[in-house]
Amino acid sequence: MAGSSSGPSSDPSLEEFFKEIGHVEPKDAKQVRSEQEIHRLTRPGSSFFNLNPFEVLDVDIDMPMENIRSRYKKLSVVVHPDKNMDNRENAQKAFDAIKKALDMLENEETRKSCIELISDCKEKVNHEMEIERKRLKKLNRPTVLPEDDPSKYKERVRKACIKAFSDAELRKRKADEMWKSEKQRQTEEERLEEEKAKKQKEWNEKWEKGRDTRFGTWQNFKTQGVKTKKKGPLKPPKLKTETR
Repeated sequence: MAGSSSGPSSDPSLEEFFKEIGHVEPKDAKQVRSEQEIHRLTRPGSSFFNLNPFEVLDVDIDMPMENIRSRYKKLSVVVHPDKNMDNRENAQKAFDAIKKALDMLENEETRKSCIELISDCKEKVNHEMEIERKRLKKLNRPTVLPEDDPSKYKERVRKACIKAFSDAELRKRKADEMWKSEKQRQTEEERLEEEKAKKQKEWNEKWEKGRDTRFGTWQNFKTQGVKTKKKGPLKPPKLKTETR
């Protein structure tokens, strides 16, 4: 037909439909991502891997909190237990891990401490790399290091951070145990002191209650004196007759 367009339809509703489905991940891809994130957050050793909240949420230390919260919301949907009914227990652990990480970063003091620790790790890695370059230079060898590759540098820093956060956690646990032990010792001392005071109070009360009795006994003694047993007249001893 003359005047008809040979191109695709320009129906706005149809264009919107294709736009929406173009951003929808296939169901299988979503499931794979959920499994990967849950495994990352619950794998063996995760109790130490998850000490770094930036690592848990997979964000950079200089990312604004607004973006971090957005990242948390997206990740919470991916690992939510209700979305992973076939792996609900681990999904719950993963969900708890990202929630704890967000709480840590929303605390300004805690976030600052974490950033300082990560920065120290980067400085340590950079210092070690510089020492290695100097050593290679003295040997007239190329000073190119594997960590010159950004991905390998990032992995080395990540491992250094895992160790640093783990050491900090172990020190904290040790300090908590020492504090708990000291608290128990103080509690036991207080209990013994209270028990001693209680016994002393009971003894004092018994002493006061027996005061009148003791006073009356003393008065009777002073009035009556010591009673002695009356003796009869002396009798001569009996003589034994001698037998021959």
